[in-house]
Amino acid sequence: MSEHQTQGNVVKQLALALNRIRATPPRIISSPPTQPRRASVSLIIHVRPPAHLLARADLLPPTPPTLNDFFRLDWVNHPESVAELLYIRREGRDGKGAESHVAFPGGRSEEGDEGALYTAMRQTWEEIGLDLADSEWACVGQLDDREITTSLGKRLLMILSPFVFLHLSPHPPHIDLQEDSQTTVHAIPLQFLPPFNRKPRTTFVDIDIASRLAPRNSFARVFVRSLIGNMKFGAVLLPPRTAIAGPAASSTHEEDLKLWGLTLGMTLDLVQNMLEKMSTRPVAPTAASAVFLGEGAASMTSIFPRFSIPDVNLWIWVFGKRYRDVIRGWEASMAQPGTNDRRINWSGSALNAFYGASNPDITLIQIMSNTVKITVSQADIAKMIDLALLQPNMTDEEIRAGLETAKKFKTATACIKPYSIPMAKEILAGSGVLICPVIGFPHGNSTTKVKVFEATEAVKSGGHEIDMVINVGKALSGEWEYVEEEIKQINDAVVGGGAILKVIFENDYLKDEHIIKLCEICTKIGVAFVKTSTGYGFKKQSNGMYSYDGATIPHLALMRKHCPPSVQVKAAGGVKTLDDLLRVRAMGITRVGASAAPAIIAEAGKRGIGETPVEVEVVLDGAVSGGGY
Repeated sequence: MSEHQTQGNVVKQLALALNRIRATPPRIISSPPTQPRRASVSLIIHVRPPAHLLARADLLPPTPPTLNDFFRLDWVNHPESVAELLYIRREGRDGKGAESHVAFPGGRSEEGDEGALYTAMRQTWEEIGLDLADSEWACVGQLDDREITTSLGKRLLMILSPFVFLHLSPHPPHIDLQEDSQTTVHAIPLQFLPPFNRKPRTTFVDIDIASRLAPRNSFARVFVRSLIGNMKFGAVLLPPRTAIAGPAASSTHEEDLKLWGLTLGMTLDLVQNMLEKMSTRPVAPTAASAVFLGEGAASMTSIFPRFSIPDVNLWIWVFGKRYRDVIRGWEASMAQPGTNDRRINWSGSALNAFYGASNPDITLIQIMSNTVKITVSQADIAKMIDLALLQPNMTDEEIRAGLETAKKFKTATACIKPYSIPMAKEILAGSGVLICPVIGFPHGNSTTKVKVFEATEAVKSGGHEIDMVINVGKALSGEWEYVEEEIKQINDAVVGGGAILKVIFENDYLKDEHIIKLCEICTKIGVAFVKTSTGYGFKKQSNGMYSYDGATIPHLALMRKHCPPSVQVKAAGGVKTLDDLLRVRAMGITRVGASAAPAIIAEAGKRGIGETPVEVEVVLDGAVSGGGY
């Protein structure tokens, strides 16, 4: 594959990733009363077109484009355009910097900050003079909060919130560093990062643990150093001649940049949204390094620190049960589809190296244990809901009222019939509520060509997320090549337009082996979501009556188990109460289709679930209410 083809693929994968990030509620960690400190950083993305295009006056539309429209622009899709991620390198007084370590711009929140996003934007302005509030910038979304700890993960230092920003202009970002600034800004092409770079150059960063345990210039420090040596952390090497602002921009600095620790972790959080589309092979512990740190890197455990004195590694392994639990928990999480220990701490400091034992979000053991505790806010609940406006007898007036409801409660999307897209665009403009049209709905019996056309038109008209129904008859017939090719063609059309796809199985008609096979197909293709039901899959019983189950706990557990974390699961048909929603959330289900959003959110308020996340106990009793939308 040529360099230009690779760059073009990266831009396409970036479109998919940013839509996933926008559609996925992040894991928000509330600050305990005893430790309120928080910080925010900015992950800043710029698509750089070839130089000869910058002279054109027609590159930008008259108004800032939406995310979907941005990835339809000619200069964005030019084969020579390069997607870049901005890092900063804070120089030392001697001009050498902290061994060329890179970071994201950001810092601690201060009194008066209007939330974590405000902190990220303010700190970016103060540190590199980049105004992310300008109309040429768009905040795409937030990645999961991260906890920064000490004392082997037992004491919380700070909670870090990473935000992703996209530059909507082809021109270089306007960075205005102070005259005496010792910070350099680097624009790193995404193809230099894992997983696009299959064999990145790697190294280790040494941390002198003795300097943290004993006073300076003391015999104790020398003694400790002789006993345990240095801690070693894996790092990815980045090219040095990528500076676009700061002291190194005009120098011949040749020292490789080092991406490691917390910054590496957040980078991998970002690119993981592209991973399933890039590689469909299973990620086992022995192969994890090939995905993240290259074929030549050590095992996944290299993310955790090693010691320069081999005996120390041995004794830590023998006596450090907590350390072993972390390693094994992470490896198990990587090995088993449907689980993901997102609590791994990537902090680069010595005392932040380890974390609590693995606690995967989704396991069948949770269901067997009957009750679990989760932390949730009212906003978390709203952003799980696709408000369903799909009843065939809904009038325009009723649809309009439903769209106003979605806008009022700030749900994730309004799930609508395709002809309602213009009305939805008008009502939902600027609300943050996405438009989710359905295609091939509700029976999935249209030809592939018709479904592809319907999906393409829905995205062009303004759809952000597309819910499609598979050909159930073909699945029951075992014609899996037909089913796979249809999903692939529709996904390509949807993702190519800058949207994401949810694939509806209609589980009421399927056996477990069909559901598992569909999960495998959707994982191979790299769709954003798999979905249980349409809400209208009624089965005729022997007595002539019709019944419908919709989303059930066993089916949801089966789908979550057989899909990797990058493929989310949507429960539809049967989620009618707050208890239903909390129950599926506890299983790791990230989206539900429901028409009862006002009642669900109102019930949350009555139970004390408000703006601040609270811990609630959820009973996993094996079923949701059942019975369609």
